[in-house]
Amino acid sequence: MGPIPVRRLAGALTFLAVALALPSGWEVRGPLEGLTRLVGALITSSPLVLGACVHRSLPDRHDRPDDFGGLITEGPYSVVRHPFYLTTILAWLGAAVYSLSTGILLLALTSGLLWSLAAALEERGLRRRWPCEYEEYSRRVPMLIPLPRRRGAGRNSDSRG
Repeated sequence: MGPIPVRRLAGALTFLAVALALPSGWEVRGPLEGLTRLVGALITSSPLVLGACVHRSLPDRHDRPDDFGGLITEGPYSVVRHPFYLTTILAWLGAAVYSLSTGILLLALTSGLLWSLAAALEERGLRRRWPCEYEEYSRRVPMLIPLPRRRGAGRNSDSRG
């Protein structure tokens, strides 16, 4: 199975989670209820802004490595190698926190695993397409989880071609 079917499955789970999150949830009373909902709403809405930044950095057509003129390592791609997948995982996490639903939490974990699998499968093609550039890029930029940079470890984002 390649990255495109895995992405479609993970995307379908996203729509399922939204439908399930609306009517469900644990009963949380008192000051934690408002705080939990606020944190969940912030986590869920942050991918809208991040996703717009990611989408703006991509060419109009961006399903396969052939759609790109070169390896994109700038903007959100200088923070993680798969920023769009990260935004989807964040949306799931926010939905689980907001809904306080174990079902949504399980779907969020499943989605995270599927998006991680899609990223790993996609990287095979990227390594074939840009072997040297992608190897260097993967050494300096994490796959999905942004990590603090070590002192003196600057990011070089000039490998577009």
